[in-house]
Amino acid sequence: ELNFPPGNEYRYSNTNYSLLAEVVARISGQSFSGFADEYIFKPLGMHNTLVYDNYERIVSNLANSYYQDNNGYKKNVLTSSGVGSSNIFTTIEDLSLWTLNFENPVVGNVSLFEKMNECGTLNNGEKITYALGQDVIKFKGVTIINHNGAVAGYRSMLARFPEQKFSIILLSNNASFDPQSAAIKISELYLKSQFVEETTTEAQPVSANENEYTGNPELLAKYVGKYELRPEFIINITADNKKLFVEAHEVPLTRLVQISPNEFTIPAMHAKLTFAADNSGEVNQIMILLNDQQMSARRVTTFDPSYFNPDDYKGSFFSPELCTVYSFVSKEGKLIARHARLGDIAMTPVNSDQFSTGHWFLKRIEFTRDEKNNVTGCIASGGRITNIRFEKIE
Repeated sequence: ELNFPPGNEYRYSNTNYSLLAEVVARISGQSFSGFADEYIFKPLGMHNTLVYDNYERIVSNLANSYYQDNNGYKKNVLTSSGVGSSNIFTTIEDLSLWTLNFENPVVGNVSLFEKMNECGTLNNGEKITYALGQDVIKFKGVTIINHNGAVAGYRSMLARFPEQKFSIILLSNNASFDPQSAAIKISELYLKSQFVEETTTEAQPVSANENEYTGNPELLAKYVGKYELRPEFIINITADNKKLFVEAHEVPLTRLVQISPNEFTIPAMHAKLTFAADNSGEVNQIMILLNDQQMSARRVTTFDPSYFNPDDYKGSFFSPELCTVYSFVSKEGKLIARHARLGDIAMTPVNSDQFSTGHWFLKRIEFTRDEKNNVTGCIASGGRITNIRFEKIE
């Protein structure tokens, strides 16, 4: 099923780029790699760049990719031939020619580049930062047009600062390298004089605002609780001395400034939180406006893991979409997801019939039951995909 109704939200996907590469191939009558080489790479003088559409092909001077575990570094072999979304082998020098093309076009033109910078608009009219193949953001008063990439152990980042005619290109063959953080540090070193410093959120409460709304303090108790923005990202709302506070990953304990009965702001983050109630009057959702993007977080109900019985979920579950089977077994009082290729995956109960794992592709599993309360299947979510359905087969 869909992750969400088209246009209601934004979530990055590689599929659209894979489809676009196929469109290029069918219209041009060439392979995507051949088209890119003839019409993009050669005209720009990018002689050490290619679309890697055959993983068996031997490429001279290629840097292997690696990842690190407790025993040291190991090869992270790229064995895919997918094109459109990734698999472009290149060099710093060639990518420099690519960035210069935006200032003095050889391939494309100014009107095309302006089109590429047009950010998407959601159904509710909200603008997102993602445009056509690149992210367009403001950082400390400066426009940054960028995109990062990751496949196997390769990591990359290309960030252009068009107003400053400055670009940062980062390529790595180490899976643990964080190109985004490195790019920010480099930009702060070279463009510090052109940045407008922003106020950062401190761990102490925000000072009282003379225009702050003062209403019924007892109403605040309805807002206290944990809210899930996405699997494993929990927003914790607490109250103290008739004031509300928010805490989350990379957000230290910060006081919320009340501006209406159900609306609050975090001034230092330029964020707005609106608590929404259902038809019964129960507050079960927070609507969050941050950097002009609208998000929602649903309340996490209180759960006592001592009532958890792993035997309730034992069995084999099949996904018609993925044509794969997961078996759930009880081991030393814990529930384990077992897969023929992936091995054993430990599961942690987070709510009634809901579990989380430490794997990005399997962040959340929710079991479904019939009218007799028997487990009949489960729904898995993780990474960029939501609600993959599995049916219990035995």
